Amino acid sequence: MTRVIFSILFAGIFLAIGPALLHAQGNAPKYPDDVVFSIGKPDMNPGEFTFLPDWAALAAKVPDKTQPVPFLKFIVGKSKDADWSPWHWSTAEAKAGFRKFTAEIEFDSKTDRGKMFLVFALCHGISGLGSEVHVETNGVLSQVKRAPNPGMRKSPWVSFSEPGDSRLFPVEIPAGVIRKGKNTIKITLDKGSFFFYDYLALREKPEALPLPPVPSMLDDFLAAGMPEEILFVLRKPSFDGHWYANIGYYGDNACRLPFPMNTGGAICIFNVKTKQVRTIFADWEGNIRDPQIHYDAEKLIFAYLPKGKKHYSLYEINVDGTNLRQITGAGEDTPLDLPAGLRPSVETEHRTTVHTRGEERDFAPPGWDDYEPTYLPDDSIIFCSTRAKRWVNCWLTQVGTIHKCDANGQNIRELSPNVEQDNTPWVLPNGQIIYMRWEYVDREQVTYHHLWTMNPDGTRQ
Repeated sequence: MTRVIFSILFAGIFLAIGPALLHAQGNAPKYPDDVVFSIGKPDMNPGEFTFLPDWAALAAKVPDKTQPVPFLKFIVGKSKDADWSPWHWSTAEAKAGFRKFTAEIEFDSKTDRGKMFLVFALCHGISGLGSEVHVETNGVLSQVKRAPNPGMRKSPWVSFSEPGDSRLFPVEIPAGVIRKGKNTIKITLDKGSFFFYDYLALREKPEALPLPPVPSMLDDFLAAGMPEEILFVLRKPSFDGHWYANIGYYGDNACRLPFPMNTGGAICIFNVKTKQVRTIFADWEGNIRDPQIHYDAEKLIFAYLPKGKKHYSLYEINVDGTNLRQITGAGEDTPLDLPAGLRPSVETEHRTTVHTRGEERDFAPPGWDDYEPTYLPDDSIIFCSTRAKRWVNCWLTQVGTIHKCDANGQNIRELSPNVEQDNTPWVLPNGQIIYMRWEYVDREQVTYHHLWTMNPDGTRQ
């Protein structure tokens, strides 16, 4: 049988490197045939470019301030992406004397070319201060365009590998300008501020480079030899702001609940390979939570509150959906039996009182909650329960502590004497139990707390 695990599945994207017909790095996937070359990759990040010019020193070498300052020469097929600069300065930069700077690209073309486009993809740049972009190809100037700077997420001095945008703008190169053989493109910025490159590409279409095929987290999950199936539960979360307030009832009114009772739930299995989901068990008028798989991967245990009940009990079911059986709570959680016409109040500050026609009568819902179970290696079960009938010292909900029972739900005994919450017990490789314990000493009440361990019999806490 295929193994099943209980996990939380996150969606993720991993961006891969993409090349061109002529690409600075050589060994990357192929772009469309109309691409002559590309520098960098379409990943909304300038991190592959690592050449950082000394702009002021370069400007000092060109005393004539009317002339642009050359700061790099890139030879397609020989230079690497790392040889390109992540950013391109312009005349708004005082540290370099408000100078124009020029980057030069040398490349070979197999044929004479018709109309082409030098496609810029910009990652960062101060919004509203886009420079004029002057593109000169083999001595022929293209129409000047102003860079659509996408804005800055952080200071430019810490943005050299910072993810950003991929703001596109193509510059047209007239037909016949690019010839068979060696060609040169010069890029000069003027009358504006710097920008950061995502990538550059020379192609026939004024379009962005396509992203390479994106491997999914699911593919990586399978490639790592992980199980093919993931067990999970569907349910509505608690609406109380305290992490523990998701069972029982409020102390000021036993009919007021901290969680959405009878809103439905299901236990499902997601097959990573087929991307299919199958439902093991569902109750769309009950509540289901906390599934944990058995060591043999053939059955699982979970907390279940069926329609008509008031509290969670532990149930077990096979992973094929057969043999549902109740483990704890049988006969303990009976429906509230009120005289005809007597209706519970749901207002606060009525404590355990019901009202009708001026009559009042105290009651307490029978039963308690068993939840967050996990199997021990000997098939006994560790779980949290409100059977100790304790209440949170600074809130209106019940306390759950660590309990233990046999595989059939018999011999229930409390292992933890805690006056506050225990949560999420789990078996460690050495056989001990690890769990979260709220110690009511200098602890904040609505965040998570420290991990504790105990032996399976409750000793050495």
